[in-house]
Amino acid sequence: MDFSQNQKEKKTIYSPPYDSPIEDELIWHLTKYINPVIEVVPQFEIVTTRANYRLDFALEIEGKLIGIECDGKDYHNLRRDIWRDVEIINNSQIEEIFRFRGCDIYYHINECLYVLGWLHKGLFDNRGFDNLKRLVEGEVFQDSFLEEIYGLTYIDLDFKGFNGEFNLIKVVKSSRKFSQFNYYSNVLLDNPLSSIDFIFEKYNT
Repeated sequence: MDFSQNQKEKKTIYSPPYDSPIEDELIWHLTKYINPVIEVVPQFEIVTTRANYRLDFALEIEGKLIGIECDGKDYHNLRRDIWRDVEIINNSQIEEIFRFRGCDIYYHINECLYVLGWLHKGLFDNRGFDNLKRLVEGEVFQDSFLEEIYGLTYIDLDFKGFNGEFNLIKVVKSSRKFSQFNYYSNVLLDNPLSSIDFIFEKYNT
């Protein structure tokens, strides 16, 4: 589905109401630093033969579409959500999906945004990214460490030692034959008429 036609109204600035408090929190902070040329669409719809889905936010960054999901602990099962994300990436223009826990959005929002900006250089203008870098500098993020994780199919960051933990999941296509992403993709292809819930129950027991 074409990004420009997915929603009649594109939003590049903070424009509540949003579907949940954590979505509101993330987008409010994001728009303080975001490059004004970036398009942000809330509740981005994905239509597949299996089901219709919505991403909390879709961003177009230098011609590349990424999805962002804000995961409240009461409404998400991460292992199930990964199946859903693989289905979305394989059947839409979305190339990557980032998942942030609600607790990280509330307590480590600068770290959340810094990781996005480091992985996608065009997301923030230079001033915005420099401001974020000053806010997190000396805490947990060093460019040398981020280089070690960049490009992995499935990122699970768990930093300790600064007021708790920070956790990020990134789902993206992999060229490795035996990657987790390709395993999920093959299972989904082999079960074209099955729901995500059915596949999750069958293959995660």
